Amino acid sequence: MRAAVTRPRERAGRLSRMLRDAGAEVLEVPCIATEPLEDPLPPIGGADWAVFTSAAGIEALTARLAREGRDVRELGGARLAAIGPATAEALRACGLRVDLMPDVYDGEHLAVALAGRMRTGEKALLLRAEEHGPELTEGLRAAGVPFREVPLYRTCRLRPELPEDLDMAFFTSASTVGAFAACAPTGWRGWSEVGALCIGRQTARAAREAGFARVFTADSATLEALLAAAVAARGQITAAR
Repeated sequence: MRAAVTRPRERAGRLSRMLRDAGAEVLEVPCIATEPLEDPLPPIGGADWAVFTSAAGIEALTARLAREGRDVRELGGARLAAIGPATAEALRACGLRVDLMPDVYDGEHLAVALAGRMRTGEKALLLRAEEHGPELTEGLRAAGVPFREVPLYRTCRLRPELPEDLDMAFFTSASTVGAFAACAPTGWRGWSEVGALCIGRQTARAAREAGFARVFTADSATLEALLAAAVAARGQITAAR
């Protein structure tokens, strides 16, 4: 099986290793890159909860604070929320303990979990990408949770040449789907032949909207679940080709 990993190059390693260990021929095709914002970081204190939705956001925050001679003590006594295990691990690597993580690792469920934990009058600070899905903010607004957002980085599309004879393409965000689709040549047969392995519902929805006919979704937003989905889908994808 020939599998394309579309994550940013610096984040592709673990998934690539897992796929190779499972017997796949792995082609790293980074479709996006993250770029820290250069403008001065506004004050980040005063919130009761600091909310992180990616490991990239944590890296961008610590880099920008260091560049300006500041550090995470500015968060004060804010409790920390992470969207999923990878984000939580990135916080732990900085010596920070996670206070909340939803059972389902996406913005919709993070909003529900936060609304259930926050007391009346508490405020949330969302530290995340410049462009992002609406699920978290819409959920917080619907629950009446006051929040403000501080963008930390932007996601840039790359234009790699798509390899031929792919069996699977692995997507860990809707942005990787969009960037991959923008690289597909006119009349690309992969829309009907290539299996799109997606880490969550939002990513799977983006894959269907892009044109993939064969979309498979991990049971949870982890690389282990994504690999399990690929193993389960392998027979269907082979039969279709």
